Amino acid sequence: MKIEDKSIVFQSVSLFDRFYSKNKEIVFTFKDGLLTGFTSLFIASKSQEVEPISLSDIKNHFMHNAFTRP
Repeated sequence: MKIEDKSIVFQSVSLFDRFYSKNKEIVFTFKDGLLTGFTSLFIASKSQEVEPISLSDIKNHFMHNAFTRP
């Protein structure tokens, strides 16, 4: 898996920052931050790429199977 356009990373960080700036009073755990970061990466890739990053790629390559279905 390869991210072709580096602007996806910048857009992802912008989404992540915007989410946490709106939710200042809520205390988040490390796992919440990790999940929010990879969710913002997924959303950014959906709006930028012709073939976006799949959720299974994010789960397997980036999160190292840290999250499972409930």
